[in-house]
Amino acid sequence: MFYHSSQIGPDIAAVKLALRKGFSLGSEVCIAVTELRELDGALGEVLGERAVKFLKKDGKAQYFGKPVKLLTTKVDPGPLYGAILAAYVPLPQLEAWAAKYPKQHIIYLPPDEAALSAYQSQRQTMSV
Repeated sequence: MFYHSSQIGPDIAAVKLALRKGFSLGSEVCIAVTELRELDGALGEVLGERAVKFLKKDGKAQYFGKPVKLLTTKVDPGPLYGAILAAYVPLPQLEAWAAKYPKQHIIYLPPDEAALSAYQSQRQTMSV
């Protein structure tokens, strides 16, 4: 199943809603970003400095006692047991991850209006 945020760009409230939805769908959430520096914005504010440090170092962290994994173009999270929260990634990369993990729920936080429109035209999605 595919989900999306109606908020465009980095938004703390959208990240919180997406995490809540992700944990309602499985026992963990995998945060997908194209580069590690993308963890420092709205994602970092929600997850906290300590969690971001662990994600960058080990690819794993805790968010209120719940497991969070990291997925990037260079970091493979291993087996996934929950939703993928794709944060502000380009659509080609999102499509590559959707093909690689076909059984996972994907929650998309769009970087801009064009990406959201394209995502909604390609997939049947639900808003979080």
